[in-house]
Amino acid sequence: MGVKGQPGRQLRDEMLSVGEVAAESDASRTEPERAADAPGKERATMSRSALFDRVGALVMILDLEGRIYWFNRVCEDATGLSFLDVWGKHVWDVLPISEGADIVKDALESVQRGGVAPAYESRLETREGSPKIIYWSTAPLLDGEGAVGHVVGVGIDITERQLAEEALRTSEEQYRRLVESSPDAILVHHHGTIVFANRAGAMLLGASDPGEIIGKPVLDFVHPDHREIVETRLEKIFQHDTELALIEDKLVRLDGSVVSVDAHSIFPFMYQERPAIQVVVREITETGQAQPEAWAPRRMFETLLRITSGAVMATDLRGRITHVSQGALELYGFEDADELVGGSTFELVVAEDHEELIKNLQKTFREEVVRNIELALLRRDGSRFSGAVDMALIRDGQGKPKGFVATAKDLTQYETPVSSVSESRREGEEASALLEASRAVLGYRDFERAARAIFGACKNLIGAGAGYVGLINEDASRDNILFSDPPDFSWTTGLAESRPMRELRAEVYLAGRAMYLNESAAGGRGQLSPGGQSTVDNILFAPLAIDQNTVGVLGFANKPGGFSEEDARMASAFGELAAVSLESTRAWEALEVSEERFRSVAETTGDAIVTFDSDEHIVSWNPGAEAIFGYAADEMIGKRLTLVAPGDLREAYKNAVNEVESGGGSSTLVEPVEMIGRRKDRSTFPLELSFAGWKTRKGVFLTSIIRDITERKLAEHDLRLLADHDHLTGLPNRALFRDRLTQALAGANRNPQRLAVMMIDLDRFRAINHTLGLQAGDQLLQAVGDRLTELIRSEDSVARSGDDEFILLLVGMEAPGHADTVGQRILDALREPFAVDGREVRVTASIGAALYPDHGEDIDTLMKRADVAMCRAKAEGRDSYERFSSTADRESEEELRTALAPSRDPAK
Repeated sequence: MGVKGQPGRQLRDEMLSVGEVAAESDASRTEPERAADAPGKERATMSRSALFDRVGALVMILDLEGRIYWFNRVCEDATGLSFLDVWGKHVWDVLPISEGADIVKDALESVQRGGVAPAYESRLETREGSPKIIYWSTAPLLDGEGAVGHVVGVGIDITERQLAEEALRTSEEQYRRLVESSPDAILVHHHGTIVFANRAGAMLLGASDPGEIIGKPVLDFVHPDHREIVETRLEKIFQHDTELALIEDKLVRLDGSVVSVDAHSIFPFMYQERPAIQVVVREITETGQAQPEAWAPRRMFETLLRITSGAVMATDLRGRITHVSQGALELYGFEDADELVGGSTFELVVAEDHEELIKNLQKTFREEVVRNIELALLRRDGSRFSGAVDMALIRDGQGKPKGFVATAKDLTQYETPVSSVSESRREGEEASALLEASRAVLGYRDFERAARAIFGACKNLIGAGAGYVGLINEDASRDNILFSDPPDFSWTTGLAESRPMRELRAEVYLAGRAMYLNESAAGGRGQLSPGGQSTVDNILFAPLAIDQNTVGVLGFANKPGGFSEEDARMASAFGELAAVSLESTRAWEALEVSEERFRSVAETTGDAIVTFDSDEHIVSWNPGAEAIFGYAADEMIGKRLTLVAPGDLREAYKNAVNEVESGGGSSTLVEPVEMIGRRKDRSTFPLELSFAGWKTRKGVFLTSIIRDITERKLAEHDLRLLADHDHLTGLPNRALFRDRLTQALAGANRNPQRLAVMMIDLDRFRAINHTLGLQAGDQLLQAVGDRLTELIRSEDSVARSGDDEFILLLVGMEAPGHADTVGQRILDALREPFAVDGREVRVTASIGAALYPDHGEDIDTLMKRADVAMCRAKAEGRDSYERFSSTADRESEEELRTALAPSRDPAK
């Protein structure tokens, strides 16, 4: 049991009690005296029993030792025990109260001392085995001498309210996850001020973080030509409580640039318990079509602002560099952006870390931003350094992925007895009124209906002539009158004109307890309404408190003879019941609003959102699911999700259910699951699926968010391809060539055969670049790569190993002369002119070859000796082919490499 905040004097002597019923001690009376009073006792007890049995609450009476003296039929039904079974036993030995006896004993001791026993909650297992949450209040029963003789306890079942609050929390979490992950821009504004924006919304308005636009007037972002139209739309929304269809609009970003959008407004929409407008915005072009593949540098720059440190570089989805900052040039040792733009990011990362780079690019695709990726990076001069990289995904106006932006920094720089029938009449009236109010709390979810019943019961009981129920307004300056009795009694005017009434009301709000004033409450101004004769002779206010905060009052006035402490205590008890009802109503209303908000997002998001029950049957299917899978909602409701995701869904579903059941009520899977989906047309596609689940009395329910990741998978394939291929020629790069050579050597060891490695270096390529330009040089390299590919067999390999260097692998050679023949054929082919940029360009090459097993049996030896042979060919006049010679080359290997070092410089 958990103590629930002090309710003050609420419920102390009145809360569903038999009302200060005298409980005379049998020990102080003689047998004749007890016999004489027996008929009256029996009549009072039977009358009270009939009254208590009609209420829906649990009612019991205990002696001061905690033994059960009496309890009603609701207790019998809940526990499955009769009154005779439990009479005289301790309450904690009878009721299955899991928390034990301590809180009950504390309440008994508090009542004996004359103190206030706090209200508390406990869990109760019914005889059917279902758990209930009971809200308990206790009050003393006084004997004829005014001493405490017994204690009465009343329990109200608040299980449904607790379930509603739990469902609300789950629904709020679902809404948050959906909105934050939505590719659509979503904004919420209250009275024209932005109070919420998701990440896509911030980006659309040119902000790097939602905090930059929250608090700003929404009209500040509307183009001047459209403001009058938007203002008219806002007025229409508030007048008709509706959502408006899509319209085209123009917004002004923080940097002053203008963007065309489609805007869809939804109202009423509750955000943080306030009415607001939710707007879903999608960017369009001036022609009303989705943005094309080409996206402006300005939009990219806005995305660059999301990364806060290091040199900045942007790429397309294939990893080709599109933009670099000056800091990136300095970090990697380049002088001009043209040296990097068009190149591959993999060329700036050592080969051993390519797999790590691919993994983090895939993670960025899923999570939008990934930080602190440690990689070994390469400078232009070939030196390596440890770097920390931050990456973010770039999206276009439709939310589609278009590329990546990254920053990097060099880590090496940073380190019930009765007295008489007549006396019990008043007590019976009090008990009857309180029980009537309790039934209202149990019977009505609508607060106003419950409040009218509670107010009416209390007003009649204490004999007030007028009154009202009010809830405090936003600035706590006045009460918003829910209703008044009589209806034409102008409480708003009276409270405004009467200083004593205002001061008393304020004190009740501050102190959190009932107070009354029997002097002229109107301060000499009796008239409270312009056209009536209503006056206030006396006034009593009782607080409505939730979590120890007073949120409203019960107001009573004009009791003949004035109010008393007894009236104040009774009003406090009814105020406590009204607060319980208000809290329950708010929980249900918040749940309904949250569910509506969830629905609004589910209807507008592009993701599939599917909810299914504990039997795996689909119970909701949103438009996003219709678009992705091709099935309409009426085709899927009641079906199993395995119809469209037949692969590993069952295992993922079981894992999600297990997490919910072990997590205490609700759970969200941390990592999404990838699997293959199947559309209505039987085509398949990759999808990503995540679950959010919660427990109900009907079992575990799950909501899945499903995203089509076809584009992401295609991009991942391209990334892997780019990681081991040269970006310019499309040929395998040096890393992939080494891998193929490794496999060929392993095969040659198993099945003996000759291999050849050939190094090809273009002669005087630097002069061509200087004369014709870099673009012409790139075209020539592409043409050379194509010609080399045509000259070799399908089982052989050709790769680009450097700026103007290519490398060949010949397999399955029958004789060493086969390599010589291929080498000569390449020389002849390269002498033929190339068509570059509308002109003929001629180029020659120097070629060196090393054979397996003649010249080496491992990768490094073969590649080194092929390189030495190539250097000899270049030294002897270029445009020639040389095979490695043990006698001619081995002695001069180092000498040749030293002598030719200048000519191997990139500037050769």
